[in-house]
Amino acid sequence: MEPCIIFQFMSVMSDMRERIRRRPAVAALALGLVTLGIYLIGFQYTEGSGDAAPHELLPIVLLEHGNFYFDDYAGKDRPLLYFYVESKGHVVSFYPIVPGLLNVPAALIGKVCSMDLYARRYLLAKWTAAVVTAASVSFMFLALVRVCSRFWIAVGLALVYACCTTVWSTASLCLLQHGPSLLFLTSAMALLGNPQSRWMPFCGFFLGMAVFNHPANALFALPIAIYMVLHHRQRLIPFIASALVPAILMALYSHYYWGSILALGQGHRWEGTLGPHYTHFHGPLFGTLAGHLFSPGRGLFVFSPVFLFSVPMLFWVLFSSKANPLHRYLVIGALADLVLYAKWSIWWGGWSFGYRLLTEMVPVLTLMLALGWERFIVRYRSLQALLLATVLLSAYFHFLGVYFPSDWNVTPTNIDTSPQRLWDWHDTALGRSQMLFCKSLHGSGPN
Repeated sequence: MEPCIIFQFMSVMSDMRERIRRRPAVAALALGLVTLGIYLIGFQYTEGSGDAAPHELLPIVLLEHGNFYFDDYAGKDRPLLYFYVESKGHVVSFYPIVPGLLNVPAALIGKVCSMDLYARRYLLAKWTAAVVTAASVSFMFLALVRVCSRFWIAVGLALVYACCTTVWSTASLCLLQHGPSLLFLTSAMALLGNPQSRWMPFCGFFLGMAVFNHPANALFALPIAIYMVLHHRQRLIPFIASALVPAILMALYSHYYWGSILALGQGHRWEGTLGPHYTHFHGPLFGTLAGHLFSPGRGLFVFSPVFLFSVPMLFWVLFSSKANPLHRYLVIGALADLVLYAKWSIWWGGWSFGYRLLTEMVPVLTLMLALGWERFIVRYRSLQALLLATVLLSAYFHFLGVYFPSDWNVTPTNIDTSPQRLWDWHDTALGRSQMLFCKSLHGSGPN
């Protein structure tokens, strides 16, 4: 009887695998739930992050006052912190409001459960950040399954996206703009990857939401709009109509709360920041590009060496006539995003872990990794072994960032006043986190 039971079990499991392969939406949902569980282990959250403060409070402001004014939390009787700005006689968020809007469902659930919303705002924000980021993993998988010849390769690369990048160590840890950006960009990529679908042109809505959430995402949206004009002109009307919905919402918010639709719902400006910190986009290009890619403090290839395998495909997609035109426009958007932040005067992005500012590039880099697997990695065992090594190393680095954050950004000097520390190979954020991890293994625990 035992062999029969084992055979039946194996048959059921095989049947389940076949069903999942035929229904990628089911696999995407399962993958999202798995990564949500990973993001909730230990319930790590970056409390006290100024960039996230308006998003944590916005649901409370909306539910109590029905507007977007933060007067009760940062009124005129106290100095304004950098994440608030006075506009038209009221205090508004320096940052776009989309992450805060996505946080409203969690606050509503908390209100139904009679929670003290202010006291539990970090708890609610953590749930929102984790759910939004895990949902982006589901959509990333749906984009990958269109280019991967094998189902399990798409699953594996979706997990690389989820756990070997700042998707885990930044987006899931704090309610910043990065998580919603990832959700909207991966949603658009999943729709664009299936051009036969009647839903494909509605990627315009998600691209519009990405721009509303973070106006710099226009660097991704504009190449895709050009792609639609050149390759799917017959589907432009639903694309434009769906994109107009978030565009109109952003224009109304900007006009009513900022006094001009050109404000784009935020304090950052190309000509300089509206707020207590002056920034600009006239920094040196090549030195900061090197910092974004290779510095021990913020380098993309230092914190996620797995993306070294994406580099050949970036060039192949740009210059090969055999490349999918969609992929070319996605790469153009990602490279434009890299150049934008290389020109920013505070290119390291303040206090953060790793390449936080380049987080929106991660979906495109993951897609390039999938293309690299299909074109050349799958042919060579040595490359597969090297890829696996970089996957494990990348996952370990971001594990350190999640569970063993250090005070590297502030000691011995503030990174914002001493950016030269970003190139100090003798004292790095990863090195300090590694020391904290070793201490925990010996029972002394992290500091």
